[in-house]
Amino acid sequence: MEYESLLRQIETDNVHGASYLIELGAKAALALLKEGDVSKIPEFAERLMKAQPSMAPILNFGAFLLAQYEDKREDGEEIEKAIIDYVADFRKARGKSLENAENLIENGDTVVTHSFSSSVLEVLKLARERGKDFEVYCTESRPQKEGLELARELSEMGIKTYLTTDMGIFSAIETKASSLLFGVDAFLKSGIVNKVGTAPMAEYAENRGIPVFFVGDSFKILPEEAANYFRIQSGRGDEVLEKPLKELEVVNPYFDVTPSKTVRGIATENGVAGPLEFVEKAFGVNPEP
Repeated sequence: MEYESLLRQIETDNVHGASYLIELGAKAALALLKEGDVSKIPEFAERLMKAQPSMAPILNFGAFLLAQYEDKREDGEEIEKAIIDYVADFRKARGKSLENAENLIENGDTVVTHSFSSSVLEVLKLARERGKDFEVYCTESRPQKEGLELARELSEMGIKTYLTTDMGIFSAIETKASSLLFGVDAFLKSGIVNKVGTAPMAEYAENRGIPVFFVGDSFKILPEEAANYFRIQSGRGDEVLEKPLKELEVVNPYFDVTPSKTVRGIATENGVAGPLEFVEKAFGVNPEP
């Protein structure tokens, strides 16, 4: 079954970001509907949300599927149409957010980033296509080293790119950085979820007056109806240490939360907003201290 294979890909993926996985999730849902068993939608949505519980777009999409099933029940064609419209809206919002984030890149900048964010990649690609001259520092992003792929793709675009270790990036922030630009896995009231290591990088930069920016969209706002599914994921110990050692426990967190106070601006489809303004509009509350 195609949908089962795609769902397993999502469940085991520990490299790609939320934007990539939401497209895969929609493809899997459409494959399920193509098989004609609409009654499996609730089970599918539950598995999807449990597969990537740190990524708000996945939780949003799962909650959307459950709502569509409750509303339309056995009408598979109507659910299919709703999914297609949902993905179109997602792509439109994402495209606008990338445009707004591109305005944050200036000639002569040295941009520091972390992990592999398809949104960050597209922003930098857009800036390059518009004739901007800048450099990028990437982290290798252990343990999966997905930052190597970002560095490779940027260098192949003709962008001067530097690759350094996850700890070495702090020296680059100290001496080279004009700004930091990160992707987003989830917007919370308390901050922004992204690859582990983002929060200390942001704090280090903010303490030195270097602006920290995130690029995301409204689909990455954690929905209330899916909040019970959300958790910060950790990975297996053998991803860090292949052979276990007696009395040694390996800690392998995948994500952390960057507090709003360390962020200069957030680029979404609605423009670039400061963290206070963004949280007030997204959640109707002031950021938690």
